Amino acid sequence: MIFFSGCASFSEGTITLDDEGSPHWDKLKVSGLARDAFRNPATGKIELQSATDTFYSESLRVTWWGYFGPMAFLTSPVFTVRWIDPAGNIFWEEDFAPNNNDSELYKITLPIAGSPAKNYPGTWQVEIYYKGKIVDRKKFKILFEPLPSGIPITR
Repeated sequence: MIFFSGCASFSEGTITLDDEGSPHWDKLKVSGLARDAFRNPATGKIELQSATDTFYSESLRVTWWGYFGPMAFLTSPVFTVRWIDPAGNIFWEEDFAPNNNDSELYKITLPIAGSPAKNYPGTWQVEIYYKGKIVDRKKFKILFEPLPSGIPITR
């Protein structure tokens, strides 16, 4: 941290690519996909509801979550999310900021059940951008709801 006339200046961090070509931002401590992510008020720990990369047409949502750690930013940054469908098209894009005044845990959801997303089975991607630079990318699948016998429904 560098101080200038009482104002703090924070590094933008560095972005590198891992062995699979996915971005890794040093400010992002850990991220993933789940049905939901929240901070437990009793323990203060981040808890995940069904961490997975496979969702079904009747799943309520897919949630991207990221943990940045304390004091990662001077002010709450705004990120952009892009949900990319199996055909490679941007299905949905929007800006988002921290949830519930939690400056360390960020999350954004894509509704599945009851939304058009359930009609696009296959491998999706979620991309997270900060100031126009990609800082995280995750792949996930949306599958048609399996039949009670365990045999998936196909078209």
